[in-house]
Amino acid sequence: DNFNTFLHQLDFYKQVVLRLGWSAFLVLRVKLLSAFPDVVSCVELLPCIFAILASHAPRLPDCLTHITRENRGKFLLKSMADTCKADYGRVQARMPSVEALLTQVFTSAVPEWRTAVAEAKAKALSDASGPAAVGGVDLVA
Repeated sequence: DNFNTFLHQLDFYKQVVLRLGWSAFLVLRVKLLSAFPDVVSCVELLPCIFAILASHAPRLPDCLTHITRENRGKFLLKSMADTCKADYGRVQARMPSVEALLTQVFTSAVPEWRTAVAEAKAKALSDASGPAAVGGVDLVA
């Protein structure tokens, strides 16, 4: 298994991030794609996961150093799609379903995200001009 051989050469933080990304890809592939997904669909799913992981990274990988923190939201998904040689329009169309499912998974598994969603809902309810319900946590912001 080359993945595990490669993984042991990295520091602990990178190992955790790579395992999280791979696990997220496997879960999303099963939940969002057909029973027998084609390669193109899988390649379109990867940039979405990479963008979400990279958006929360304290430091971007070397291949993304041209993206500043201020314009991450605007260029990160496009850069990830280009890196994976995926059609940006299709990746962009897939991103809302990826964010919705990951938000659902993470808010049930990560206490900090449960707290953030609860606080956002409470704020929306107390704010008379705000919406009555909150969809979740913005994963790419």
